[in-house]
Amino acid sequence: MPTIALDAIVVTAAGAHGADDWNSTDFYIKFSGYRSSKPAIAELLACVQRYEVIAFNDFDRDAAVKEAAASAALGALPDSGESETPIEKLKFSIPRSLSSRIEWVDIYCGEERCKDVVALLSCDMRSPELDAGHVLFFNKQEDTFLLTPRSDMLRCSFNLKPGRNRMKAVIRAYPSKALHFDIYVYSARDRLVVMDIDGTITVSDVRGYVESVYLGRYTYVHDGVVPFLRVLYESMSYQVLYLTSRPAAHAAETRSLLQNIRDYVDGSGEELTMPPGPLFLNKESKTRAVYRELVSRSVATFKAEVLLKVKALFAAAGVAQPFFMGVGNRPTDMQAYADVGIAYNAMLLIDTYSNLTAQDAAGREKSNGAAGSGAKDTWKEVIPASRVYNTYRDPALIAYIEDLSTASSI
Repeated sequence: MPTIALDAIVVTAAGAHGADDWNSTDFYIKFSGYRSSKPAIAELLACVQRYEVIAFNDFDRDAAVKEAAASAALGALPDSGESETPIEKLKFSIPRSLSSRIEWVDIYCGEERCKDVVALLSCDMRSPELDAGHVLFFNKQEDTFLLTPRSDMLRCSFNLKPGRNRMKAVIRAYPSKALHFDIYVYSARDRLVVMDIDGTITVSDVRGYVESVYLGRYTYVHDGVVPFLRVLYESMSYQVLYLTSRPAAHAAETRSLLQNIRDYVDGSGEELTMPPGPLFLNKESKTRAVYRELVSRSVATFKAEVLLKVKALFAAAGVAQPFFMGVGNRPTDMQAYADVGIAYNAMLLIDTYSNLTAQDAAGREKSNGAAGSGAKDTWKEVIPASRVYNTYRDPALIAYIEDLSTASSI
């Protein structure tokens, strides 16, 4: 996997002891070609598990050095042998000799550095899930480094605000090496609209993918998709979640697509852009992602897995169903939406002519195949003509969604 950082969702909920619980989807931040020393990480973990580390690096050492110097017993790092763990941890500051062998990472929210966040690059763990170059976050409660920060760190150390937070990860020794990503903070009251990209925002799967990824063209999109989503976001207060089976290696090109799509308000010439929202992609390699899409037809499984993780965050906050609507261009999209409990009549299926069909429980048959199997004939559609809308601009479509929204809020 190349250098990449993916978006994350944080859902806040009132905790049992007054403080809010902040739970997030998995973090994925990786710098290809960079890593910390494996022996250095082993020494560092030995330190944090035995001592109360009050400074991890030379930038935060001022007060820590004085306290550490006062502990004469801490003249050297703990050895790798067995030793009795002290009842009370002594204050300790990581020395320069060890710190210099660690690739430290600074995290920024906007332009402000998150001073209380301690992060470093992983070494080569010989693991498909965690190879070299992943950003790991120190968790003080567990005295270890984790891929995804725990609730207390997200709440207290990341300087996050409700809605979109523009984040940046920077390798401290190489300031030019920076990765940008977003963290979206939602409350338990927020509701989401799931939006597929290829064939749903773009007119067709293949051409839309090729033009946006390889040619840098962003005009081959369905008529009216921008104002449609702006209405859902601005007038109805729904949050948009962009979900695609594109490989994460094409995250930058996919973000460029979403950022560069334009539409204009009739008469005034006012420019409209796509509403903000987290972008979820397939973390598998390009080859595996294409195989899943074109050969195994298991895209529904991948999308359902992503949505189930998001749903679990809201479930922890006491909300059974955070998804209001799902929009896609394939039966596999509809299947994924059904797998996470989106109502049939809140699923919209769009074709290459920009016609949208509201899914209808009446006359619909689901095959006996396993959920998420991705079989092309899983959904057999019998849709009344009155449920078909011509383009995202159709006023009847907005009226239909308004009725759904009203009904779901009762």
